[in-house]
This record gives sequence, C-alpha cells and structure tokens, in this order.
Amino acid sequence: MKLATFQALTRLEQSLFGLPMVFSGVMLALLDPRFELAMASFSWLCILPAFFFARISGMAFNQLIDHKIDAKNPRTRERVVASGKVSVRSAGFIAWGALALFLLSCGMLSFACLLVAPLIAALLFVYSYMKRIHASCHLVLGVIHFFAPVMASLAILGEFSWPPAFLGLASLLLIAGSDMIYAIQDYAFDIQEGLYSLPAKWGIEKSRVVARLLHVLSLGMLLLLGIKGGLPLFYYLVVPTCGLYFFSFHKKEREGNLPALFFSVNVGGALLVFLFITGGALWVVMS
Repeated sequence: MKLATFQALTRLEQSLFGLPMVFSGVMLALLDPRFELAMASFSWLCILPAFFFARISGMAFNQLIDHKIDAKNPRTRERVVASGKVSVRSAGFIAWGALALFLLSCGMLSFACLLVAPLIAALLFVYSYMKRIHASCHLVLGVIHFFAPVMASLAILGEFSWPPAFLGLASLLLIAGSDMIYAIQDYAFDIQEGLYSLPAKWGIEKSRVVARLLHVLSLGMLLLLGIKGGLPLFYYLVVPTCGLYFFSFHKKEREGNLPALFFSVNVGGALLVFLFITGGALWVVMS
C-alpha cells in the first residue's frame, strides 16, 4: 500500500485533534505530587505509539464499517475503501492490527491503562455503528477523545487524577459539538438513509443550539480544570480566548466549508488549551 493511500485511509492529519490533549495530560501530571520523572520518561516511549495505534485503528474501522454507506454519499464516495482503492480485507487487517498494537502499548504503560484499554478499543469499533442506532453517536466520538489526556496522565501517575479528567470532558464537549455541526452537510443524505445524526433527527437549528451549549460547557470544564489543577491566574485567559474562537466558528459555519472549519476549531482549540496549560504548568514548577 502506498503511503498516500495509507494516509487517506487513516487520515493522520486529524491526529492534531487529540495530540495536544495528550501532551496537555502529561503536563498536568507534572503538577501532581505523585509525579516521578523516571516513570514519565519511560511512559513517553509508549504513550505516543498507543495514541497513534488507536487513531489508525479508529479511522480504518470507520472507513471499513461505513464503506457501503460512503459509496452512496456523493461527499464520501471517493474514500479509499468505498471507491475500492483499498480492499475490505486490507482495511480490516490494518484496523484490527492497529487495535492489537494499541492494547499491547497500553499493557506496557501501566496496569491501570491496561484495565481501561478494552473500553477504548470497544468504543473505537462501536462508534461507526452508532449512527445507525442513535443520535448520541456524536457523544461517543467525544468520549473517545475524553481518554486522550486521561490515559496520558494515567500512564505516568498510575492513578486517576481530576485535572486531566476535566480536560478530557472539555475535549469531549468540544469534539461532540463540532461533530454535530459537521454532520449538517449530510443532513439530506442521513434522512434518506435513515441514519441517526443529530441534525437528521432533531433538525439543523436545534443541533446548532445543542452544539453551542456543549461548547459553552467545554469552557466551564476548562475553568474547573484551572481551579482543581492549581494553575496560575494567567491560565484562565484560556476561557475567553477559546470562547472567542468558538464564537467565530459558530458564526462562520453558516457560510459553508464545514470540513475546513471542523478541522480548524478542533485543532485550534486543542492547541490553545495546550499552550495555556503548558505555560501554567511550567510557571508552577519553576516558582
């Protein structure tokens, strides 16, 4: 398989949605009294592979499971599995192989990560079926992203910590809200095929209201993160900064070009959060 074809199957550029959250989870672990430098150094060797294997598996499953639906949709019919550029067998091999490597990587991180890993693996597989079952499919995608900072922190500390959980909730709400807006472009197709995206079931305007509410709640989680994590005052600028960014997204999405806007708000929001958390964590450590 050519590299360009593999990239089209796994869409690695979308790793930028979750990667800053992984790094942010590590920075939050740095502030925890249980932090051990030796453990953190070892964990780094497996955190990133675990993240990328999960990402590859999830995207490959998505194209594999949805290839018949994608083939009917004018927007997605050129995806590599739907168009026949990648066989169902090859996509399945990559999806299941990456999932096995994800579980192996989690086993090398910590026992706590190994316990949580099967739940994440199940979500990666089940997510693509959710649109056939219930309009909560957007929230399932968000839950997958919830685990990015939580697992990174869990790998280093070996125990649960609240600040990464609040960050995970912020990520969940950001991704779920953005995905609801992204689904608007398939509104007519989803109704025709009987699929359960929120716009298809609740209508476009109600979906916009829900998405905005989730993004406001995401800002609330960032506020709670700062309080629980003991971050310095300048960290709290992340709330109005991200708020303006989200406001711009919701204003522009009515103009179209949803794929670019979806990518921009998820990557931009994650990077802003990472920068503020990193600055705050380094300030606390060096004070």
